[in-house]
Amino acid sequence: MGKFMGQPVYKLLGGYSNRVQNDITIGINTPELMAEEARQHVLRDGFHILKIKAGIHPEEDIRAMHLIREAVGPHIRLRVDANQGYTASDAVYALQEFKKAGIEAVEQCLPYWDFEGSAYVRSKVSGIRIMLDESIHNHLDAARACKNGCADILNIKLMKCGGLFRASQINAIAEAFGVTCMVGCMMETKLATTAGVSLVAAKKNITEADCDSFLFYADEQTGMTGGFTRENDIFTLLDAPGFGLDISF
Repeated sequence: MGKFMGQPVYKLLGGYSNRVQNDITIGINTPELMAEEARQHVLRDGFHILKIKAGIHPEEDIRAMHLIREAVGPHIRLRVDANQGYTASDAVYALQEFKKAGIEAVEQCLPYWDFEGSAYVRSKVSGIRIMLDESIHNHLDAARACKNGCADILNIKLMKCGGLFRASQINAIAEAFGVTCMVGCMMETKLATTAGVSLVAAKKNITEADCDSFLFYADEQTGMTGGFTRENDIFTLLDAPGFGLDISF
């Protein structure tokens, strides 16, 4: 449709903005190495938001968060992805400690099916946002999570929900309940990333972007120039029709 109308996809979907600030992911490692990686992404690569993987050992996770905060300073935004790794009691404990390191949000503390547990954790910990990812595959999951107070923010992934239309449904449900959204990613090429970034740019209710996986390829373009330009952590979508990509293999 974008190609036919001569418009970029982000404008077709709403056109809120063409600029998106993206985070970068810190994988699980020793706390010391995680802190050094975080420091490099901030000082060398110009990122201002870090997503930190956790969920194996709460005590090690807590130590990693404090070391990372020391490494990057007070003004870098930090959020955690526990990848379903905690029990409810571990989650409550860890989140209370994470707050001391200035962690702003924690993603998917509990197994994907435990909506009630997520609501419980959210009721026990204030001042830190609860995000759901693996729990949210479609608009029905989104409605269940929002109705039951399970989350403050939903992570939408195009490869998880089935594309831009289904993703827009999830966002619409969340927005109706006053819940914001983030667009995340699997290990994707720049084509899929451009689709995800286009959705973030189009919708005011989608306030966060975790579309960084293409950066982990040896060639971040992966044979696909265009789509958007990147200056450090700011992605600027092109005003070219469709996704605006030039694909050549």
